[in-house]
Amino acid sequence: MAATADDVAARPHLLRILGAVFGVAVGVGSMIGAGILRTPGSVAHSVPAYWWIIGLWAFAAVHCALTANIWAELFTALPKAGGPYVPLRRIFGNLAGLLAGVCDALNSSASIAALALAGVDFLSLTWPAAHGYPVTLASAIIAALFGVNALGIREGRAAQIAMTAIKVGLLLLIVLATSLLPPADPVPVRDLAPAIGLAGIIAAYQLVSGAYAGWSNGVYFAEEDIAPSRNIPRALFGSIVGVGLLYLVINFCLLRVNSVAGLGAQDIPVGALIARLTGGAGPALLGITGFALIIGCCHANMMVAPRIIFGLSRDGLLPRIGAQVSRSGTPQVALVLITLASAALAMTGSFEAAFRLVATTGVALALVLDLAFFALRLREPALPRPYRARFYPWLPALAVLLDFAFLASILWFDPLSGLITLGTLGGVSIVWLAVRRLRRGAPQAT
Repeated sequence: MAATADDVAARPHLLRILGAVFGVAVGVGSMIGAGILRTPGSVAHSVPAYWWIIGLWAFAAVHCALTANIWAELFTALPKAGGPYVPLRRIFGNLAGLLAGVCDALNSSASIAALALAGVDFLSLTWPAAHGYPVTLASAIIAALFGVNALGIREGRAAQIAMTAIKVGLLLLIVLATSLLPPADPVPVRDLAPAIGLAGIIAAYQLVSGAYAGWSNGVYFAEEDIAPSRNIPRALFGSIVGVGLLYLVINFCLLRVNSVAGLGAQDIPVGALIARLTGGAGPALLGITGFALIIGCCHANMMVAPRIIFGLSRDGLLPRIGAQVSRSGTPQVALVLITLASAALAMTGSFEAAFRLVATTGVALALVLDLAFFALRLREPALPRPYRARFYPWLPALAVLLDFAFLASILWFDPLSGLITLGTLGGVSIVWLAVRRLRRGAPQAT
């Protein structure tokens, strides 16, 4: 017997209860993590000049905003769960959608594993015994985040907003406390204009861009937003502007109390700053701060990834079981799959091994999505677009050029990331084509 409309409506489904506050919280919470603790020193080492450092951090925010101008149109026109795979499938077909979705979910799982391992590293600064059990504790972190999200979307929403508020509060407290420190000695004029090479600029910009990663995570919840046409642009641009200003203020503070050379010599500049402010309690407080920042990122990824699996499964690109939703609004089977995949990656015990999977696919995905935007404009000009990209086609074209240049630079300086990406895409393509052939060859039921 075919299901009636009332039967379908009664089934558990995603709950439309989210708003702009959550969208900003998941975007900001995804961006602010270990990157801002470590990256400023590495950037200063690669480009040892004051205004180059500030300029790169500001330019990265502008770059994100240019891309957000495109994504805001795409995801208000197509407000479905699943993220970038949704428009890519509509424009380029099922295989392109599957490739995008699988790589996106894989990246999220690898990010969860890498962040959990990094969280244990910071936790060990406060609790030294944690250093001996990285895999066990990372798995425990993943299990705890699974538990929060298994309760339902309301609990996940509350946890993400709270975690984001805590991490922003900690960083603002550090910024305010920096005013108690004396400024660094002035730099001699002859040292103000060191030679800056292209390789150094690209390396620094890759690090800065990584610190902004996650600004787009609000789009994965478009189907659960009470007013996606209004809230998605607010979440995207609000996250970028808020975090961009915070990152600039943090870098201004670091450069106020350090010379450029001194900043470039520090592995964890914010940690050194905390140590100067608190003395012997510095390492323990750094551990707490780092752990709080990382857990918020990890939780955001734990919320995002199941929505990808849910969308792929509902559209028939993965087994339909992945589209099951609990009555509390959680894609429960997808959440279990992402948790198991993340825990398996965490068992490598290596932050680097897990993080390699995240290297290039995110940039490649952004570029392909930019191209899908133009294709959708040409193919479906009458499609309702609650938000229309500003200054079309010039600003969107600039975003395409920047994303292409960024991807090319990564592939040039880090070809291994390209090979990992191509291998992943190739493997998924082979499986997809094999399944299609088997389905075509199977006898039809009579």
